[in-house]
Amino acid sequence: LGESPGQEHAARIIFYVGAQDQCKQELLKAGAVDQLLDHLTTPDDQLQTWCVAALRPLMSGNAQATERFLEANGVFVLSSLLGSPSGDIQGHALAALGTILATVTSNDVEGLDPVKAMGMVTTVTDGLAGAGGYQAILAALRSNDARVCGVAALLVGTLSALQLSSVTAHLQRGGHASVGLVRLLQRLPPVEPQVQSACLTVLARLTDPTGGKVSGSAHSEVLRVARDLCGEGGCEALLHLATQRSLETKKRELACKVLEHVAFHPALAEPLA
Repeated sequence: LGESPGQEHAARIIFYVGAQDQCKQELLKAGAVDQLLDHLTTPDDQLQTWCVAALRPLMSGNAQATERFLEANGVFVLSSLLGSPSGDIQGHALAALGTILATVTSNDVEGLDPVKAMGMVTTVTDGLAGAGGYQAILAALRSNDARVCGVAALLVGTLSALQLSSVTAHLQRGGHASVGLVRLLQRLPPVEPQVQSACLTVLARLTDPTGGKVSGSAHSEVLRVARDLCGEGGCEALLHLATQRSLETKKRELACKVLEHVAFHPALAEPLA
């Protein structure tokens, strides 16, 4: 990675072998995380793509690599990549953020106690807030690239699962999340089952008028999410899913739950009657 030409090829190799435990440890000892991070700001799109992709197997399930990346302000760099015109770079940056969160919220990662894990979660969520990362993630939900918006939906699902009021507020703000998620549910052909589940789960959380101590301005955001969902034809899409017998029971139940949350608001309930 330190010499050009050959840097892109080296990053590709790291991507393919980085998931193997022995290789991962040797790469970490050699400072691979720092070197890959240094190349994330390169003007070479192909090199940038493979460098951000190569970080994922190194950080997956590894507290040491993930902590080093966070200490080096990696969340800020990944947030900046979410605005890239390259769908590949956007997709890998979104996936890398998902990998980081999956690692720091896992109960099976060696060397990661609950206090340290919570500190790392805070570093990620605060980093996204400070770098405009939430806005970029929600914008990715509305991408014309199906791969990008699918990975964005999975990341929003992971963020929502943290059940942190600050994160929920960012996801509810402006109603952008509901618009993007509904559009994903309306896509033809249908999105992947995992993405569909994430969309329904997040919509159920963001429209919940009773969970998470909703009051005041937070209640207004819940109402806005529900209103924007309706404005995008979300109720029709959810009714279709709820009555689709071939769909998994869990997904049909989630669709019904979102509709129940929408019906909680008198101004929005009439069209559902």
